[in-house]
Amino acid sequence: MLEKIIGELIGKIIGNRVLSVECCPKMESSFQSIGKILDVEVTNTGTFWYIFKEEGGLYGEGQGILFTNDGEISTWTAQGIGKMKGKEAEWRVSVFFNTSSQKLSHLNNIMGIGEFEIDDKGNTKEKIYEWL
Repeated sequence: MLEKIIGELIGKIIGNRVLSVECCPKMESSFQSIGKILDVEVTNTGTFWYIFKEEGGLYGEGQGILFTNDGEISTWTAQGIGKMKGKEAEWRVSVFFNTSSQKLSHLNNIMGIGEFEIDDKGNTKEKIYEWL
């Protein structure tokens, strides 16, 4: 059951790279975003790779680091599925966190479910929910 929103972030794709053009094309994107997780202001830096599946969907995996304003960190890994809408993309992802941060320690005990959107200019918007 989705319990509550634990984070909202906005950002920008900062780089793209083609990894393969065989069979299902594979790309990699990096992004940076800012926002709040558990009411703590964070900067998020992440990279994800994704494939364009033959039936038109997307599958991808990513990882990244959350930095609090006072220097604490949390890492995350994610898997997700998505779809293209013209030059825009919508993703639904599962997110797992690992942290020694006292402010973000609740993240160690949850699974996050996220909505990640990329517009045609590379702007990102993300909402993360706690799944109980």
